[in-house]
Amino acid sequence: MINVNSSYWKGKKVLVTGISGFVGCRVAERLLENGAEVIGIVKDLNLDQGVGMSLMGAHLECGDICDYEFLRRVISEHEIEVVFHFAAYSIVRVSARDPLSTYKINVMGTVNLLEAIRNVGSTVKSIVVASSDKAYGDHETLPYTELLPLQPKNTYDTSKACMDLISRSYAHNYGLPLVVTRCSNIYGPGDRNFSRIIPNTIRRIFEGKAPTLYSDVENMEREFIFIDDVVTAYLKLAVVAPQYVGEAFNIGETDPIKIRRLVMLIGEVMGRDAEPEIIPREPAFKEIQRQFIDAAKLTAAIEWVPTTSLAVGIDQTARWIKQVSK
Repeated sequence: MINVNSSYWKGKKVLVTGISGFVGCRVAERLLENGAEVIGIVKDLNLDQGVGMSLMGAHLECGDICDYEFLRRVISEHEIEVVFHFAAYSIVRVSARDPLSTYKINVMGTVNLLEAIRNVGSTVKSIVVASSDKAYGDHETLPYTELLPLQPKNTYDTSKACMDLISRSYAHNYGLPLVVTRCSNIYGPGDRNFSRIIPNTIRRIFEGKAPTLYSDVENMEREFIFIDDVVTAYLKLAVVAPQYVGEAFNIGETDPIKIRRLVMLIGEVMGRDAEPEIIPREPAFKEIQRQFIDAAKLTAAIEWVPTTSLAVGIDQTARWIKQVSK
């Protein structure tokens, strides 16, 4: 079994792009706990107080993920050994409004990072790039497996598919020791993006307000995976990435749930009424109706399975939101 708390991370020089984001921050926290030397890329050093506290001990480099010369300097100067690439435009609704910025950051940011690694990253031995289950697009056959083609239509989904394909092409053409992850919807303590369904619903319930749902969302099906399970998967994958160069791995398989049922479950866990208010959706904001994945390949590679039930994860998330809202 791969032990992510082993001496593997002790003293490792690890670059985390998007370190101030939800997943990047939690991965960095775990790396620091395990003795890694963490170098994080941030766009702005004026971090949220909670994020700043979490990243104490990391070396933060302030710059643009699309700035090739900046990335070259960071990778070369710090002699980076492991890379986690999380920097991305990550809000589906915002991406629909601003496709140009989405493609610039998600697509060209990835190209610039991989080019910098290709040219000055001789010390880099492992790379994990965060794609998304959204990259699969619509399929009649569910759950998604890694054998299905990527056929996205929407802006965010397409940008993630581009990141995915570009990354795997760098592995194929240049031998970069890289794997790609396609993760289902992540939630948990530390998620400060209150436009997402779980933290938004929890906060509204605490405020005595009705949860809100877009008019066409009630019967959509999604699966949700707890942040701690995701972090464990990422750290284990980084250890084995050189054995699976150019391959993609699904992270999830927690069983799908209809969105209306999710909202009602949140209310049940919190002991509050959660009857939702239905609101209209922006015409450009389109989403896939049903999404859930098969993570058997990941389980076989790193002996990983998610261990946190949705109810337990919601409870932990609600406790965190209550604490930070005081």
